[in-house]
This record gives sequence, structure tokens and C-alpha cells, in this order.
Amino acid sequence: GMRVFGGASVQLENCSFLDNTAADRGAGVKVLSSTATIKNSLFQSNTAEIGAGLLANTGANVTVENSIFRNNGANVRGGGVFYNTSTGQLKNCLFYNNTALTEGGAVMMDVLANLEIINSTITNNFAPDGGGLRIAGSNAIITNSIFWENSEEINGSPGNIDASFSIIQGGFAGTGNFSANPLFNDPEGNDFTLQACSPAIDAGDNDALGVSDTLDLDGNPRFFD
Repeated sequence: GMRVFGGASVQLENCSFLDNTAADRGAGVKVLSSTATIKNSLFQSNTAEIGAGLLANTGANVTVENSIFRNNGANVRGGGVFYNTSTGQLKNCLFYNNTALTEGGAVMMDVLANLEIINSTITNNFAPDGGGLRIAGSNAIITNSIFWENSEEINGSPGNIDASFSIIQGGFAGTGNFSANPLFNDPEGNDFTLQACSPAIDAGDNDALGVSDTLDLDGNPRFFD
């Protein structure tokens, strides 16, 4: 995979991180004390003890946009991504079929991490604690996102999670949240686009989007009205 460290600042676009293995952490991308922006990329079938797809550690700032994390596996924590003492955003991303043997099948946050999850879909991920999202000693803001059919949607203190305008299976406190089947087109075929009658359509908060956030992951217009 790739390692970014020593105060570096990088922007990666249209990359594929496939079938990488790390003996310890961060098989796909490891960012340490640096800044990274990753767009339009694929993290697939990476394997590590911690943070199989992506690891952000020791003061890193990592934003991932319009990207897919699938079939990544952690032997301990953070199958898709692991943020530790770091900050960042996951915007317009799709996580599915990621696993961890203890915590955070898709997303793991630990030790004063701060992360925003915006307009993202997290589904069909597995871990004993927090198949979708596991938060420990950290803070998350979740907006316009879907957590559905994970082994456990979210595991962590509600006081550390500000969720709004999101579909979270089983329900979660917050403005505009609800728990209704989002009606993916073909989840068994890994098509997580929305049916025309999906309750997720026209249910988000437009104010959560930046001026450049006009398209969804498939390149279709993001705004319904």
C-alpha cells in the first residue's frame, strides 16, 4: 500500500488500493502526522491487524470523498478505516462487506479522534462491537448517512455522537433521524443505489453540503429539490 508521514501533505485521486497486506497497521493507506485528501478511489480486500483499508494516526488529518471501501478485513480493529488521535471526513463514501474480529467492522475511532461522516452509506459490515461504527473516547458527527444491516450499527456513548438526518437501523436520537428500510436497488448484488420510492430521498439536510457537493457517488445529481 502507501505510507504518508513526516508532516507531508498529499492529494490522491482515482486510485485503487487492492489486496495489500500489513503485518500491523494500515495495509491500504497509512497516514501518520500528515494530511491527506483521497478522492474517487477504491479500497478493496486489504488485510491488517488494525485499519486494513486506511489508518489515520498520531495527529493525521484525512478526508476521503467519493470512495468505496469493500471486503477489507482487520484481525483486530477497523476493517475499513481506523482513526486514532486524528481528524477527518468521510464524505459521499460507501462501505460494505468490511470486517473486524473485535471492533469497528467499517469504521473505528479511538483516543480523541474527531470524524465527520457525511452523505455516506455503511451497510453489511461485521464486527462483534460496532459493525458499522465503533467509537471509543472520540467524537463523531453523522449527517445525511445510512447505517443499515450491519452486525451492529453504532457502538459508543451517545453523548459522543451527533447524528442527524440519517437512516440508522433500530433508531438513533437526533434531528431528522429515522429507522426505515432505505430500499437499496439490489443489496444482494452490491447495488446500494436507492429505489425511486426510497424514504431516504429528499430526507437529508441540504445545508450540510458544500458548494461542490452536487453529485452522488454514481455521478447523479445529489439534490432532489
